[in-house]
Amino acid sequence: MDEKKMNAKNTIANSFKWSAIGEVVIKINTPILNAILAHILLPEDYAPLAIITMLISFCEVFVESGFKKYLIQHKFESIEEEQKAFHVASWTTLAISLLIWGIIIAFCKPLSSFLGNGDIWLAVAISGCILPMYAMIGIFDSSIQKALEFKKIFWARVITSLIPLVITIPAAIAGLKYWALIIGNIASIMAQMLVLYFQSKYRIKLFYSFSLLFNMLSDTVWTLADGIAIWLTAWVDSLIITRFMSEYYLGLYKNSLATVTGLLNMIAAAVIPVLFVGLTKYQSDNKKFSNLFIQTQRMLAIILIPIGVGLFLFSDVAVMILFGNKWKEASQVVGITALTLALRTVYVSICSEAYRAKGLFNIPLLLQCADLCVLVPVCIISAKFGFWPLVYSRAFSRLVLIVPEFVLLKRVLDIDIRNQLKKQIPIILATVIMGIVGLEVRTFSDSIVWQIISIFICIVIYFSALLGLFSSVRSELTQTNFFQRIKRKIVK
Repeated sequence: MDEKKMNAKNTIANSFKWSAIGEVVIKINTPILNAILAHILLPEDYAPLAIITMLISFCEVFVESGFKKYLIQHKFESIEEEQKAFHVASWTTLAISLLIWGIIIAFCKPLSSFLGNGDIWLAVAISGCILPMYAMIGIFDSSIQKALEFKKIFWARVITSLIPLVITIPAAIAGLKYWALIIGNIASIMAQMLVLYFQSKYRIKLFYSFSLLFNMLSDTVWTLADGIAIWLTAWVDSLIITRFMSEYYLGLYKNSLATVTGLLNMIAAAVIPVLFVGLTKYQSDNKKFSNLFIQTQRMLAIILIPIGVGLFLFSDVAVMILFGNKWKEASQVVGITALTLALRTVYVSICSEAYRAKGLFNIPLLLQCADLCVLVPVCIISAKFGFWPLVYSRAFSRLVLIVPEFVLLKRVLDIDIRNQLKKQIPIILATVIMGIVGLEVRTFSDSIVWQIISIFICIVIYFSALLGLFSSVRSELTQTNFFQRIKRKIVK
């Protein structure tokens, strides 16, 4: 039994490793791509892609319909039952995706007009082809994740992340403007689907069962509703900008937001999928479940919180390097978004995975609805005062759920609040020290060289404070496999 537990722990740790390596490679590539494109394209060139992405991402919620989470989380009685569930999910999501794509083609002109740009109707219709591909990606991906074979996902994501470099940039140079972004996006998703198909052991077969579908829907309906709420949370600000402001502001806002999200997801997207699968393995052992959650949350906080504060302090430098002079206004969006999104990822987003791993799909939905009750009126009211009030109001509204999450984790999952806070206090204090030093050193000179040096000074100060002042963090980090391997090599 001990050997089984040890194997499960090692498998989860190995999955974290491959997921992390994959995300680092991909997310290093993404800012490079965005930086090159930002020097070629204007902010308004990003607006059509933002509009299309807003529509397609909404449709994706219905295509996926919660099946992916269900297939990973649910404990099947036999392999045969599991395979039948995969077949039903495959045919259902594929049928839904084709139906929605047909609706998009039929109503592409009124849809594009409603979303603020009637001239992009053809791009809207063509972009609908992404939906059937996403349907298959979700099934292949869930079969690989359930087996904790994240090494396969690593190769799939790395290969597909290179597609935009060879398609999007040449198309942008050729003067295709927003079409370059759309073509590159479609090609990347198609490549991801094909690579995952060959990496996954699952193959769709001619089987369907309505009784099995109805059993699955009893659980997936919560995830579907939660997906709609998540979409509204993610896109309500952009929808308001689309309706009431110019394409310049939409492109400025969404590209800035996408860049910040991409940078933070370099860490979060490597950890959260593995955390969900790991928590499902321990869903019947509360102690191991709680320990894995708190340790993972701490690991995310150690990296994400200082990154968020650092981007807030040096947002103008980040924008200058990534986008160039014509995107100067984006620095305010990048700064405040990075700060609040980092905090939300650590203290809100990760909590939803814990509820879902226990099969409590209704709680994330209720929390999302509570979030929307605050977010929607805040965005509508602040938009009346202009673009910047909307940006800052939207940013701070991300923090509304932090306190409720701590309370619910204790009451519903019996995760100790004091233990959580005890793990977080050293990180927050070290970040505060870093922030104070950063505010001082950056005032010595306005040169870009000194600002970059200041960033490295802040990194050194943060880790010096974290490891030097807090022995608990130091001892915990030195016990990790990474440090143990280094120690063994030094001893040898």
